[in-house]
Amino acid sequence: MISPETGHPALTDGRTGLPNRLQFETVYRFLFAGADRGAPFALMMVEMDVRDEATFREAASRIARATRSSDLLAHFGDGRFVVLLLACNLHGARIAADRMAAVLADFLGSGFAVGLAVFKGGMEQPSDLIEALEAAVADARASGGGMEIGLA
Repeated sequence: MISPETGHPALTDGRTGLPNRLQFETVYRFLFAGADRGAPFALMMVEMDVRDEATFREAASRIARATRSSDLLAHFGDGRFVVLLLACNLHGARIAADRMAAVLADFLGSGFAVGLAVFKGGMEQPSDLIEALEAAVADARASGGGMEIGLA
């Protein structure tokens, strides 16, 4: 049965109950197509290295509570979460990422990385912003965790 709380099984991650990558990509591609009309948005990726299931679920719950209700949080798998920050410029994205990093640091200490990428005019493909986001997370991971900003 489909309910507003659980969503459609094809669009929901079974491990976390959050939207899955398919749902994220559907919404993201739609938003990206209209973004050149001036609707700012950013992406934040949280990557964590948590092996224990109970700790993973609690971290996912904390990530969800640290996300605005107007944003889309999705579980990408392999300990990666992506937040689509709607109506958000670089300044707002940094605030959101700082809040997320503080929540995770309080719970996990280390073992996580947060990356940001902000849409800017002239980006032609949705993959441009995703690549900037993945590079930012890789930079954060390489520097020992924390937060990095990627700009394409």
